[in-house]
Amino acid sequence: MFLRNIVFCSTVLFSVFLINLELRGGIEESSVYLLSSPRSANTWTRYCIENLVGRRTKEIDPRKAMNEPLAYLLNYEVDETLPFVYKLHRPPVGENENYLIVLVRDYMELFESAEMHTNVWPLIFSIKNYMDILKTYDEWSKHKRLLIYYEDLVLKPRTELKRLCNFFSCSDEKVSPFLRNIKEHKKKLIKIYEEYERPIKTNHDTKYYKKKMKKRRLLRLKKKVRAINPTVYKKYLSRY
Repeated sequence: MFLRNIVFCSTVLFSVFLINLELRGGIEESSVYLLSSPRSANTWTRYCIENLVGRRTKEIDPRKAMNEPLAYLLNYEVDETLPFVYKLHRPPVGENENYLIVLVRDYMELFESAEMHTNVWPLIFSIKNYMDILKTYDEWSKHKRLLIYYEDLVLKPRTELKRLCNFFSCSDEKVSPFLRNIKEHKKKLIKIYEEYERPIKTNHDTKYYKKKMKKRRLLRLKKKVRAINPTVYKKYLSRY
């Protein structure tokens, strides 16, 4: 029994050593979190990462139909030797050693969409979770984080995709050919997304729901979001 305990403790300590060794490495040796509220182009960003960077992406929730790498569903190659990029909709608890990408979309679009298309208001759609995601980004190591706004990804894809490649310390040479076929890429992804998840109605219109909202509701929602964390709001959401 004593010997067995020694072996067990040694195995645990060695595992911790390996994890710490990985975390001390660069992004090529580390896992990456892709964090956002739902409906912030997370799946599209996963697709871009897999095609431009070659990393496999994976959703933590095993119940999700698209939790495995998209490459497995759409039949293209990814590098099986590189660590995963993990899709999350809630901030990781007690963890800021890995690399982090946060996707932000106009909260007015998100919450109006959630109210119109979900019967229950789950935690991941809550205003607090939305602000917690930004707070997590704000507190993360500056050299291990990247912030991408949904609107910039839609309207300025070349700039944002090059930033994405640069974050992964890889060449952006694939960006131009990728963008030349962007309509085909989107068509392919939308088809599989609608098959496994839900229909897409906005067609990447960055103000699809906002245009339908009354001004009084817009102002009320803005006040509510800003009240949760005025500092974070001013730093990251004043554009809205």
